[in-house]
Amino acid sequence: MQLNQLIYFLEVVEARSISKAAQKLHISQPSLSITIKNLEEELGQPLFKRTKYGVIPTELGLTVYSDFLAFKKNMDQWYCQKSEPSQCTTGSIHLSVMPSASQYFFENLIFPFNEIYPNIKFYLYNVFPQTLVDNLENSASNIAVLSIPANLREQILEHIDKKGWRYNHILTDERVLCIGSTHPLAQKDSLDLEDLKTLSLVYHSVKNDVISKMYEKYFASSYRVASYGDILSFMKQNKAVFLPSRKVSALDEEVNNGTFKFFKIPVTEINNEVYIYAISNNSLSSCEENFYTYLLDYFKKI
Repeated sequence: MQLNQLIYFLEVVEARSISKAAQKLHISQPSLSITIKNLEEELGQPLFKRTKYGVIPTELGLTVYSDFLAFKKNMDQWYCQKSEPSQCTTGSIHLSVMPSASQYFFENLIFPFNEIYPNIKFYLYNVFPQTLVDNLENSASNIAVLSIPANLREQILEHIDKKGWRYNHILTDERVLCIGSTHPLAQKDSLDLEDLKTLSLVYHSVKNDVISKMYEKYFASSYRVASYGDILSFMKQNKAVFLPSRKVSALDEEVNNGTFKFFKIPVTEINNEVYIYAISNNSLSSCEENFYTYLLDYFKKI
């Protein structure tokens, strides 16, 4: 049992809806449903029942909710007592990340940071490289963490330099091909260009998503969809494949449990390296500055 599973569980209880809880957590509904299902299987009993008033906890669910809520309040106090008083003040952090990595950042950075500083609220936004500057200038977001492909890196960093903003290269990732494990091609050790010609590509419905469009011509067809949950649905039904960043795609769990499989992309004409940067404008609050430092320290360790 993981702490994040219980935090997700609390959100569903309080929202009385898996879809509303997923929206609040900025993760897909199928991913949240799987998390709850895994928790129920581990405990051996259902935690929710569906009613006309929404999903409500079973008797065991109520016990888990009340016990964990009490534990979490005590745990929050441990961190406040450990930290300096100024570190436990209220505040908010507005962060932008690429859609496929939002779950990764919640689980590996936001939740752990909130365990240390429980009174700070997070607001997460989806952003793509082409909309980065506009997002940091015209939205509430002051920090962005996103992948920048090799062919756009010089252009985007030059634009950021002109703004006088800070940026740090935190990770070099790799774009991979993700396919449903029950797809016939998933049985192969590697894929080639002829295999791609039999597949469909699915990606986010963003008109300036030039990254995905770079690969379209190598596939039989492509689909633009509105959400990350839709992408997962296409892959699970073997209707399409996806090209996420390997390390921060939050698909490791799906690969480890046998739902999906990763392959190297057999396209030599495109550099599949992905450069991940942390970027901030000049409007950071004290708690956002604290989180930016926390973020850089995290990536130094992996």
